[in-house]
Amino acid sequence: AHSSLAQSPHRLRFWVFWQLALTGNLLLIAATDALSFYLGFSAMSLSAYGLIVHQGGPEPRRAGRLYLQLAVCGEMLLLAGLLLRVHGADRTFDFTGCQAQPIDHLTLILLVLGLGLKAGFWPLHVWLPLAHPAAPAPASAVLSGAMLKAGLLGIWRCLPQDDPALAAWSAALLAVGLFGALYAALLGLCAGRSKAVLAYSSVSQMGWCLMIIALAWSLEGSQAAMLAVLLVFGVHHGL
Repeated sequence: AHSSLAQSPHRLRFWVFWQLALTGNLLLIAATDALSFYLGFSAMSLSAYGLIVHQGGPEPRRAGRLYLQLAVCGEMLLLAGLLLRVHGADRTFDFTGCQAQPIDHLTLILLVLGLGLKAGFWPLHVWLPLAHPAAPAPASAVLSGAMLKAGLLGIWRCLPQDDPALAAWSAALLAVGLFGALYAALLGLCAGRSKAVLAYSSVSQMGWCLMIIALAWSLEGSQAAMLAVLLVFGVHHGL
């Protein structure tokens, strides 16, 4: 970012949004409770809008408008899911307390949709192929390499382990993840712009990650092994 934007007249504005997004990203990673996670998630999501529209022009503004609309919808779904989760966990915001309580189907759907929009799961990925080509290269790198993982981290930390509701949805999510992994890869092969190819590649990789999460839900006692596999896939995609 320092080298590619050295001559940009708006580099100060870029660095402000970059640092805000980084702060939110680090906060949600370090968070041990739902409130801190949501604040970091919101700061990261909203600040990323400034990175997407940085270059100006019709295409970045269109991509940024779609991204912002979906980001706000995702945050509303996430907030509703977290509130229901906190209410079901005897009004404790701590992740440890939330994971110890069973989850209902409505809360599960809200959290998966809210976090899945950020993670870029198919068919919630529509902002990715537009945002990546419009954003500067360093912004595309963090949008894909780091920020997508916030959705995966939220799903893993907000939901309980070995829960019947998760097992009931695992087969459907496994099918969605498999289709998204293969279909997005085919779309990437047909894309004409290199950054659009990378965007579809990210959607495909997130499909594989969703499959890993679904397998962790369906195979009792496999969470530790699946977490290791998920970390390997996450680091691989980030690089």
